[in-house]
Amino acid sequence: MCGIAGTTIQQDRERLPDNNTVLGALAHRGPDGQGVFRDENLFLAHTRLAIQDTGSMAAQPMVSEDQRYVLVFNGEIYNHLELRSSLPHREFRSHSDTETLLYAYIQMGAAILPLLNGIFAFAVYDRETKELFLARDAFGVKPLYYYQKDGTFSFASETKCLFTLDDTDRTVNPDALFQALLLQWPIETGLQYVKRLNPGHCLIVNCTKPGSVQIKKWYREPFRGLYEQCSEQAWMERLDTALTRAVQRQLLSDKPLAYFLSGGLDSSLLAAIARKLAPGEKMQAYTIDAGSAFREEGFSADLDYALQVAAHLDIELEVIPSQADFLDRLDTMVWQLDEAQADIAPLFVQDIARSAKQSGYDVLIGGTGGDDVFSGYRRHQALAYEPLLSATPLIFRKAARSLLQYLPDNPAGRRLKKAASSFPENTAQRLFRYFFWTGKNTVIGLFAPEFLARIHTNSIEDFFASRLGDIPGEQALLNQALHLEMQGFLPCHNLNYTDKMGMAEGVEIRVPYLDNELVALAAAIPPQLKMKGSETKYLLKKVAERYLPKSVVYRPKTGFGAPLRTWMKQDPLFQQQIQQRLDRLLLAHPDIFNAPAVRKLYDKTLSGQEDNVYTLLALLAVESWLRQFAAS
Repeated sequence: MCGIAGTTIQQDRERLPDNNTVLGALAHRGPDGQGVFRDENLFLAHTRLAIQDTGSMAAQPMVSEDQRYVLVFNGEIYNHLELRSSLPHREFRSHSDTETLLYAYIQMGAAILPLLNGIFAFAVYDRETKELFLARDAFGVKPLYYYQKDGTFSFASETKCLFTLDDTDRTVNPDALFQALLLQWPIETGLQYVKRLNPGHCLIVNCTKPGSVQIKKWYREPFRGLYEQCSEQAWMERLDTALTRAVQRQLLSDKPLAYFLSGGLDSSLLAAIARKLAPGEKMQAYTIDAGSAFREEGFSADLDYALQVAAHLDIELEVIPSQADFLDRLDTMVWQLDEAQADIAPLFVQDIARSAKQSGYDVLIGGTGGDDVFSGYRRHQALAYEPLLSATPLIFRKAARSLLQYLPDNPAGRRLKKAASSFPENTAQRLFRYFFWTGKNTVIGLFAPEFLARIHTNSIEDFFASRLGDIPGEQALLNQALHLEMQGFLPCHNLNYTDKMGMAEGVEIRVPYLDNELVALAAAIPPQLKMKGSETKYLLKKVAERYLPKSVVYRPKTGFGAPLRTWMKQDPLFQQQIQQRLDRLLLAHPDIFNAPAVRKLYDKTLSGQEDNVYTLLALLAVESWLRQFAAS
């Protein structure tokens, strides 16, 4: 894994990028080396975390033998040795996937992208045509941002690095703030002129005329409404084989690997398959001890399951105590994420990555993507009731919504009330609103009227609707939901923090559940085998029974989260810190936020009248992001 950046150079430009400043902004992503390339039209920078071929011949920027092409690359190509065999006979200088990628691109151009089984964001510059080609992997595992305004084009692995390349216009994107409060993560970036290159897309810009770019989609989603018909046992065999191949591919490394082991199904199954592939070898794993406050909030006790799996597989497990100084670390977290994400899970990932790095592990394998590919979220279970809801007259759905709002304020009650809020909607609207964290009208009311007029309040629904338009042949509601997970929640939230919090500590995190072949196979599995009744990940669990105790396979669903409600009720210092940060937000941005509405939200949460604690957390994340990233 690495950090990459670049910018077009115009003769009338007042400021040129400084090597040390740019490389310094990416240093955490590549502690093992750095390099730059300049010509009259382009500047490229690279910082290296050496994983495959740690020698100097694999250093970047990598220039082709004929000096025509220059490559900067962040990621891993797991099948690069297979690709080499298909290239014309040549003497490779290294055994790195970087060199394979360079010459594969030279031979095939963009046609190479569907053949790459890996995680990547890269840029290739053609010194003859002056064209810059950028590409991002199919699922958005590796980040890639670009900035375009006034004839300047820049790109980088992280938004903060863009600021070192040019005098970046930091005008706020109003829609992103709205999305961050409603979803707890933004679909778009928070800056008007900074965009993410979407997963599965590539981009071409002429560096002599950078005012326009061509963006093309190279990845075709596998959801086509076509399911292969074979027995459940046959599907188990096929899935077991595909999982094993995915893990085996991602064990490719010249550095030692370790594992996330939360005690949940996804990470435990990957570790079990890795143990099968390497019987008797030492395996190191890491887990978090979240503590009793997390269990009171409704999160299951992960540690007991993690210890059970480690003993079952003979894995050395390091238990890392959770850090309760969440608000103290919020600013640093938001800076590292580049986004106003409201979640404590990134801090857990960073704590594990730091411990792994200190123990000499530069690579971690984790279970990110398992829920999104095989159906693991509670909102997927809600889909089982869609036929009943659709058949129920609207008047009764409205009545049910009203009655369920009186349920007690416990984990089960909160989930039912949240689900009931979308009862009056149609099926498509409910599908979209399962992603909402709070009521849409609540969020709308938090903004000042003038700023609200600039917000497209249906941007989230429009985003999801457009993504469903990409899979017109897929009619199964579960697969539609999984497609939305993989287009929105997965790249914009989970993968964003997985990559950046690992790279903040100089650690690469691999995600075998997003192996290209495995995802394609999963899309062909009949939906009723992914979720049987309300049993999520049904087929994956049947495979897992071969490797793990049933007590682990069928344990209660959990997730990383913060015991915010407990802190809000019992910790006066926590309450005070939230109030202080909200006051700072309202003082700095009276043009953006409706101060009385924000204060009312806080007061009702503190008194226990309403449960808005996660919306308050999102407001704090937005405040931190505005202070660190937006125009002053």
